[in-house]
Amino acid sequence: MKELHVVFGASGPVGFALVRQLADAGVPVRAVVREDEIARSAFPAHAEVFFCDPIHRRRAIEAAEGATVVYRCITVSFSQWAELWLPITENIVKAAEEAGARLVSPGTVYVYGPPQRQPVTEDHPLAAVGPMGKVRIATQSMLCKAHRSGVVKVVIPRFPDLFGPRVLTRFHGGLFRRASTGEPVRWYGRLDIPRSLLFVEDAARACIELGRREEAYGRVWHVPGPAPLTPRALIDMVYETAGLRPCIRRVSTLGLRLEGIFDPDMRSFYEFRYRFEQPQIMDGTRFAIEFPEFQFTPYEEAVRITLDWFKEHSLS
Repeated sequence: MKELHVVFGASGPVGFALVRQLADAGVPVRAVVREDEIARSAFPAHAEVFFCDPIHRRRAIEAAEGATVVYRCITVSFSQWAELWLPITENIVKAAEEAGARLVSPGTVYVYGPPQRQPVTEDHPLAAVGPMGKVRIATQSMLCKAHRSGVVKVVIPRFPDLFGPRVLTRFHGGLFRRASTGEPVRWYGRLDIPRSLLFVEDAARACIELGRREEAYGRVWHVPGPAPLTPRALIDMVYETAGLRPCIRRVSTLGLRLEGIFDPDMRSFYEFRYRFEQPQIMDGTRFAIEFPEFQFTPYEEAVRITLDWFKEHSLS
């Protein structure tokens, strides 16, 4: 059977990195994007591009036709999670089933809620209590059920917060954008708590490695990145790499709430503010044992690559 990897959400940070890495390795890959998301020319010339909004099931099935591995890397704004996250995932599961493909479905720590212990292992209770956290729990439950019932083989790489090219999140993306233009960084939460943090290129590599390993399916795998880093250490590193002195403008809890009045994504972010108020350390022992040759990109190198990307794209 001819190998074909299909990446849903290929214009997002993890999806784009996946397409590029697979294409560079000579693996047949199809990048699935919404037509208004990104120009065809942005992808490697030998990557196939398929325009599809996976909220439409029939188009999702067509996008995955002939796939051996499907990657669910969709990006949806916070304010649209309740409406779109679960139905899009259901459509991608159906598309993988129809193609007879395996499914790699990256996830986050949002399902856990505030950590009940440190470091957080894969068996941590799914204890999120807010509406968006419950959406993520329902999504994971659906994925696990699909695997157990034999509908499709599913593996879930679970990541901490990401940074890197195309990561445009409010605080981590904002940090690199502001450092690249010489502006002070805006930051919410405690600056001296340790947090796991993962470079987006490493996240994509982990998806590929897990997707290849037959025995990895049916499980959740924490991919935590290098040693935990405090926000202050990250901010210092980013600004020093940019040749600047760090300048931090703190965002208060009240400030978050006020911004949320006008910004629905910030209003939704408020549910997950605990991630910036408490240590967030993921245990990656299982992944390290099974993939001993996997090396995370050093923070210094990852920061340099990310800054170069933001400078080149002059994001405002």
